[in-house]
Order: sequence, then structure tokens, then C-alpha cells
Amino acid sequence: IELPDGTGDEPYLAAVERGVCTALSAAQPQLVIYLAGADPYEGDRLGRLKVTKSGLAQRDSLVLELCRASGVPVAIADPNAPLAAVFADLAARIADRLNDSEN
Repeated sequence: IELPDGTGDEPYLAAVERGVCTALSAAQPQLVIYLAGADPYEGDRLGRLKVTKSGLAQRDSLVLELCRASGVPVAIADPNAPLAAVFADLAARIADRLNDSEN
């Protein structure tokens, strides 16, 4: 989702909502892997956006609620965790989900 430099909370959250709804509708996923970093944060040295900490928290709640409302489970990956741990956790979550669907 391309946004202009300096985009703040309200337009950012609206774009996230549109993007997630479009992706859920088009992909019909069985699992969403959510990896949300802090790049949009107004204090991020590398980011171009001006999203507040409150806006980031609202984004996370929004994404999780949209997935929940669509009946899609979410695996949350921590961008600060070592990659091996992220993939091990993800593999365990997928295995659990597959086991649940077989029962």
C-alpha cells in the first residue's frame, strides 16, 4: 500500500483497513501471518510516515479484528525475534491448525 510521506494515523488506518479487506477477500486465506513492524511510527529514523504509538496499536487491533471477523486464524511473528524462532513458532501454529481441521 503506497502512502505519501508524512501520512498520519487516520489515513494510514483507513488504508490498512482497505488493504486487509481486499487481501482477505481476494486470497481467501486459511492462515494470516502478521508481521507488523514500527516503520510507520513517526519516531522511526527510516520510516516516512507519521503514525503515533496509538495509531500502531489501533492498526494491530484492526488487523486482528478483521481477520477474526473473517474466521481466519492469525500467526503473529515478532519482528525482533530471531528468525529461526519465528519459523519454529510458525511451524507449530500451522501444525496445530492442520490438526484442528482434521478433527
